[in-house]
Amino acid sequence: MLRPSTAFATRIAIVALSTSALCPPRALANCAAAPQAPAAQAPWPGIAELRALVREHGLQAEVDALAGEITEWAKSLGNNKASSLALDAFADPLGAPAALLATTDRLDAAARMDPPQLRALLDEARTFLALPAVADQSSNAVEPSLIALKALLASAAQQATTALEALEADDRAALRAGLAALLDDYLESIYIHQSKTNDNKRTWKLLQRVDAAAMHAAADSLLPLLQPKVYNALAAALRKDLAAAPPPPTVPGVTGRLMYAEETPHGWILIGSTDANSYDAKIAFALDLGGNDTWRAQSTRSDLGAPINVVLDLAGNDRYLAGEPFAQGCGLFGVSLLFDAAGKDVYEGGRGAQGCAFAGVGLLVDAQGDDRYTADAFSQGTALHGTGALLERAGNDVMALGSDGQGYGLPQGVGLLLDVAGNDQRTATGTRPSTYGTAGEFVGRAQGTAFGFRTVAPGGLGALVDGGGKDVNTVGEFGCGCGYFFGVGVVRDRGGDDQTFASRYGIATGAHHGVGAVFDDAGNDLWDNRHTASIAGNWDLTVSCLFDRAGDDRYLGEGITLGSATITSFAALVDGGGKDVYETGSDLAFARCGHADDVGRGSKSVALFLDLGGGKDTYPATSPLQPAPANGGTVVRVREDTFAEGEAKKTAVSGRGVFVDR
Repeated sequence: MLRPSTAFATRIAIVALSTSALCPPRALANCAAAPQAPAAQAPWPGIAELRALVREHGLQAEVDALAGEITEWAKSLGNNKASSLALDAFADPLGAPAALLATTDRLDAAARMDPPQLRALLDEARTFLALPAVADQSSNAVEPSLIALKALLASAAQQATTALEALEADDRAALRAGLAALLDDYLESIYIHQSKTNDNKRTWKLLQRVDAAAMHAAADSLLPLLQPKVYNALAAALRKDLAAAPPPPTVPGVTGRLMYAEETPHGWILIGSTDANSYDAKIAFALDLGGNDTWRAQSTRSDLGAPINVVLDLAGNDRYLAGEPFAQGCGLFGVSLLFDAAGKDVYEGGRGAQGCAFAGVGLLVDAQGDDRYTADAFSQGTALHGTGALLERAGNDVMALGSDGQGYGLPQGVGLLLDVAGNDQRTATGTRPSTYGTAGEFVGRAQGTAFGFRTVAPGGLGALVDGGGKDVNTVGEFGCGCGYFFGVGVVRDRGGDDQTFASRYGIATGAHHGVGAVFDDAGNDLWDNRHTASIAGNWDLTVSCLFDRAGDDRYLGEGITLGSATITSFAALVDGGGKDVYETGSDLAFARCGHADDVGRGSKSVALFLDLGGGKDTYPATSPLQPAPANGGTVVRVREDTFAEGEAKKTAVSGRGVFVDR
């Protein structure tokens, strides 16, 4: 084992050096200024107007009654463990848009700052998960020495290990196997409790015995290592002090030239050279100074017996390959942080990859480069009982996913996909056939979506925040701002002429106590979903909204769409301006809402459609609605339905809504 020199071991923090001095030669590009937080905007159009609209047209009593109905249903379906963000949306549907928008504001600001405010992201997750704040968040100044580094790693490993203390060794092994089985079952059916081969309820109970607060505290202590002033100072010191050191010991599974290697109880500490290295070992900490490297699955995840995993790759066109589940910034029963500073990188994952967490914290940060991500499921910003995030800082990126990811929150999880800049392409469909047997359609459950295990556990927070660029998003069933069973799914796009294509339950939607929202700041956008429950159309005890602030936009919907709510639900579609095109042949659109089951429950759904003007809009040439939607129109829409139960029938108003085009 190579021991550091006395001078190196006692070196103090280098925190006052200039930017050029801190950056290693091959990482200079990473020191370029990243997009800063934008100037404060005027209040979003439509947010305040919704309350006035409801009062003006006499719907306040209906909204209040609806909020009470949803809340009462929530009490019997698990609201004791649901998030306050979801419960507050049910209690005050008109206030939900402001709260959800504020959440995306904070996420966006933290992601785009230079350097990114990773602690702020983790604090946002703590708040959602109702975890205590860290009492003493240390500064980002870390002494650039191996002694200090090893002490930091050992402390974090102890915290992460403490998080598992409530589980005996046999329970930990059962949980590791049971988690994989639960995820496999979930892809076959979201009703995990109905599995005939696995005891998924037991697995869920074991998961809840992992101390999420301790796990997040461990992650918080390691976050400074991802700050430029820290890793650049450490890299500069290592280059100098290890230049003449003897070769380190051989590390099984690692090829290429290493500058330092030490095996610790919680994994290897490795310093890689600028050569092209390949890593396939259990790593507690790795700093690679450059080269086109290859990283295998176990080198980029935590796991039982390997509670922490920090990988910093400073340069090169790297390949991150996973021939097995759980990789690439995967916090599996621990903390995994993966940072890539520069290069055109390739991330190839299976299930559980690319910034994901399962009873842990997993974070992948890619600072720049045109990167390519592929994975099967539970990837690209996914979490179950923890926090998983993928932060893409710059570049024109391609993300392809089979299903379940791209900002996806499962129970007690916060899943984030944050993309600061670039013209990006995201796909989450094409692998698993439609839940409803629709030919040519596939499951999505992705792109700012959150799901619960229905009847077992409430959903988490799933968020996709895009900072700008001309993006193309394609998602299958359940996606793009979709919430299911107490899940809160939200999408924010800061600008660009974007195109979004979705399937059933797509684009600002949800079902069964879901909360779904989409906010678009600017650009001439296309919202294309020719399937039911879409584009601010929803189903059963759900609150959803779509706000498009500006631009000449096109909305193409069918079924329950374009501002329509069904079965004790609330929906709002607000367009802030531009010459817009609305196309649908549905009679459940443009604020017409309700369902026979509303009559059976004695409830009324409420829907709002508000186009604030800015240009002449185009509405369907023919419409089943009377009066038909038109420029300058204001209509209070009332729908009646008949509920039949046996021979008994009841006819009553099932929904009320307001259509306004200014």
